[in-house]
This record gives sequence, structure tokens and C-alpha cells, in this order.
Amino acid sequence: MGATLFLACTKDKKITPNLPSLSTLSTTAVSSIEATTAIGGGEITNDGGSAVTERGICYSINVNPSTKDIKVPSNASGTGTFTVNLANLIASTTYYARAYAINSGGTAYGNEVQFTTVTPLVIGQDYQGGKIAYIDGTGKHGLIAAAQDQSTSTTWYIADDKCDNYSIIVNGVVYADWRLPNPVELNYLYTNRVAIGGFDSNTSYWGTDNNGTEANAITFISGNSFSTAYANLFAGRAVRSF
Repeated sequence: MGATLFLACTKDKKITPNLPSLSTLSTTAVSSIEATTAIGGGEITNDGGSAVTERGICYSINVNPSTKDIKVPSNASGTGTFTVNLANLIASTTYYARAYAINSGGTAYGNEVQFTTVTPLVIGQDYQGGKIAYIDGTGKHGLIAAAQDQSTSTTWYIADDKCDNYSIIVNGVVYADWRLPNPVELNYLYTNRVAIGGFDSNTSYWGTDNNGTEANAITFISGNSFSTAYANLFAGRAVRSF
């Protein structure tokens, strides 16, 4: 009687299979942030009992991004750390990003991180003690002109000395590496004179020494460059590289 009852109970018992759960993962801080690009990533520490078939980063200008927003899959699958390149971003924009991992149990997300893309530098912008006069192809480096002339109607030696000794403190940072511009830089000053501002359009500006007896100069009347004796009386505007 007892054995029969035991068999009846075990016959009706249902066995529940071990279904896979969602993966466990985290989102790493976004790095190498530029105006239109950045690097995101994450780490999958547990696959939830089922192989991770896709992993990557999803992002949006709204909070709680999902794979329904913009997603960038990693080239590899499985657990561990990964990074992906985020491209075609909009400058000066705040984004929200989360790592994601997909297995047979569904899509899991890591913690949300926030980042803001860089504002591009522009000619004439206040920057590092002066005004940007030129930006190279990287968008990160170029030439800065002092916001005002360091000398007016002086010989080359005086202009050179005043530019070399010019110094300015901005937000506690000392910028003291100023100098007279070379011929190419003189042309940047003239070409972007309106954006930079403060130039005398009726005079010429000194540049670097030319041959030991003359120095380079440019007239702001016409933009013509020339070499002339140190004794002439022109203006001087200091520049520095960044």
C-alpha cells in the first residue's frame, strides 16, 4: 500500500528544466570623446547559463537606451571585456549609453553611463589666453593670437622683445610662450583678422627675423608680405602654438 502511494505521487510530479537567465554585465565609462566619435565598452561577467551571441553598446540622447535605439555590436561574442567605436555622433551633445548582451534568455543591459561630445574649436574663439587664429587638420592644434597688439609703431627689436615677454593668466593658468609670428603665421593673422579682431588695418605687422639684417612683415592694408629693415616702425602681435 505504501509503495503504491509513493509511485502515484512521483508519477504526477513535474520536472522543471533549468532555463537560461539573462547575462550579468556592466558598462565602462566612455573614453576618447571627440566631437563626433568616442569609445564605449563593457564587461560580461556571467553568461546566465547560455552562450552570449551578441554584445555591444546601445546609446541615445534619451535615458535608458536599448537595442531599439542606436546599437553598435562588438566584433566578438561571449563573456569578458569589449570595446566598440561610436561614430557619427553630434558635437556638443549629451548621450546616454549602456552595454548589452544577448543570449537565449533575452537581452540584458549594464549600468547607464553619460557622456558629452566635444565642442569643435573655431577661428576667433577665446582660447588659452588669446584668440584662435588657425586650426590644423586634427582640429586640436593650431595658432593662437594675443587678443590685442603688444606694440604699435615700434622697431622690430622692441616688437620682438614685447612679444617674447608677453604673459597672461587665464583661470589660474599662465601662458607665457608667446613670440612674433613667422611668415606663414602672419598670413593667418591677416586672413582671419576680422574673427581675431583688434588689428590696425592702416599699418604693417612685424614677423620673425629674416636674414640678420631684415625681418618679415605683412601690411594689413593689402595683405602683402615683405622683408624690411629692423628700423621701420610697425605693430607687433604675439602668437603661440597649441
